[in-house]
Amino acid sequence: QQQQQQQADGEGSGEGSARRGVRQADNTSAPPVAIPTQLIDLLYSLHVQVRAAFCKDEQPSYNISQLWILYWQPLLCAMAKFCTDSHRAVVQAALTALQRSLHLGDLEQLAPKEWKSCLEEVLFPLLTDLLEMSADSSSLDEARMRACQLLCKVFLQHLTPLLSLEDFSAVWLRMLDFMDKYMHAGNSELLAEAVPESLKNMLLVMSTAGIFKPPASAGAAASPASDLWLLTWGRIQTFLPTLHDELFPNRPHSPNSPSSLPHPPASTGAELEVAAGGGGGGSAAAATSPLPTSIADISISVVPSSALASPASTYPQFAPPPGLDISTPLPGAPPASLPSAPQSPVATTPERPTSRYNDGSSFQPPSLL
Repeated sequence: QQQQQQQADGEGSGEGSARRGVRQADNTSAPPVAIPTQLIDLLYSLHVQVRAAFCKDEQPSYNISQLWILYWQPLLCAMAKFCTDSHRAVVQAALTALQRSLHLGDLEQLAPKEWKSCLEEVLFPLLTDLLEMSADSSSLDEARMRACQLLCKVFLQHLTPLLSLEDFSAVWLRMLDFMDKYMHAGNSELLAEAVPESLKNMLLVMSTAGIFKPPASAGAAASPASDLWLLTWGRIQTFLPTLHDELFPNRPHSPNSPSSLPHPPASTGAELEVAAGGGGGGSAAAATSPLPTSIADISISVVPSSALASPASTYPQFAPPPGLDISTPLPGAPPASLPSAPQSPVATTPERPTSRYNDGSSFQPPSLL
């Protein structure tokens, strides 16, 4: 019986060794992207089932903040690590799983500090790792573009809770820093076109929501919206100087911009001061009279045709407005004399010959001139 038992044990151990050998052969023959892809799917499945596993009862043992710290955030960080893999299929699968996980409905109840942690602990490190990769390939540019777009989508989707942060300006400036770095990463045409579009979308949404707006004037009191406006464009001007005029052509960069300076009020009339000087060094008296503002204020006398032969009445007479004395010269100025109008010859009509009819009556033929 002992010999039979030993023989059975030997056969069992041989079968176990054979099975282990088959498994090792299967793992060796498996493609290099199969295992990472399966791990990504497993991470996503765990992420989806976290709340269902720990919040079954009416009084769950964990609150949302604890679930984020203990489960959701570590799972998201693990997915983000696969986004820097050297295989394109693994990177695409990891980015897709990360995007689906961040848009999970269970995360809508996270507090502002959790969403700040999501940016600083998951997405910002991911963008930094992708930026530090030196592989020059189109797959890396595509991964960088998708990661940058994912950051912008998460930021806009949860903009309302993020605005309640005391250091929202610091988070926003860090996002602008990544926009600047990704625009010039590897001289990529794909990123140079995609990153400004994502930035435009964020700026338009924030402007429509009234999150930032230009100061009313140079002396206006500062407000969080105007401070954020100045802070934003002060940073964007360093890498996209024409973006402001493209999006907001009628809004100034700052209160000192030419378009924001107050325009002088349109003058409705001017006053002409004429000083009448006394003789022998006497005191001068000033007279003030408004200039004519319409044609109705100027009177022009029409000279009859009978006076055209006189050189003095060749031109129409100009009558000054009431109260304007133009005969008195200005103090210290020599008396001005108007040049006489040139004497133009008066055109005369030649006398037409007179003809007569046969009956003796006369008539004048029409002129051919």
